[in-house]
Amino acid sequence: MSDVRNNKGKILYYVPTNDPLIVPFGSYNYQQRLFDRYGVEGTRSFVRTFYFPNVGHEPPALTGSAPAMSQLLDALEAWTEHAKAPKSFDQNDTAAGAQRTICAYPDTARAAGAGAGCRTQTRVPADLADASRTVMDRH
Repeated sequence: MSDVRNNKGKILYYVPTNDPLIVPFGSYNYQQRLFDRYGVEGTRSFVRTFYFPNVGHEPPALTGSAPAMSQLLDALEAWTEHAKAPKSFDQNDTAAGAQRTICAYPDTARAAGAGAGCRTQTRVPADLADASRTVMDRH
């Protein structure tokens, strides 16, 4: 990861939370380890992670609940070529019958009525960070 960061590379990390083959907790743990090593802001300078609820292992184009691969690639291109880091994606969650904003982790979507966009978080919630470290230290 240091080579990616040092060479100004960018990683857009897409995590479906209902994937029975690759459980999202491992991704949270990996993200926490990046934050521990590079800090939240340091990590966000080259890695952006998005967790999509109600999305499984199937390709995004088949779910109707995740952005199309072309949207993800367009976001990565805008970041690498125009320094416009992706902050959020809109999710049309067909399983929940809702439209929501998916923010780059650990940012959180603003409550309905508070305006569009994400609330920037400079730290991971302590309970999630502690749980991530505890589980992985046991293995």
